[in-house]
Amino acid sequence: MSCKSETKNLTVRFIYASRILNIEQDIVVCKDDTINKLYLDINDILLINHKKDSKLIYFLFYCNQKICELNLKKTFDEVFDIMPYVINVVLTNEFFNKDNLLK
Repeated sequence: MSCKSETKNLTVRFIYASRILNIEQDIVVCKDDTINKLYLDINDILLINHKKDSKLIYFLFYCNQKICELNLKKTFDEVFDIMPYVINVVLTNEFFNKDNLLK
């Protein structure tokens, strides 16, 4: 990875019903990268077997305990500043609903 800025370690937690399902730690990100890039990567990987329906919300994206769908165009540095880089991906019931899977 070539960054024009400083790099930081990111932790991503996947959560459902207040339970941590998986934790990905020490993901190296550039401070100047946008949150949207990571959001799209996670969206593509998580929803590979799910129907594409804009009405369904399969997960919520939290940056340090604050919903960050409003901040997707901002950089990691703008959102997190000096706080630890922690993103919680909270899976909804729609994600686990069999009817939402591709057949």
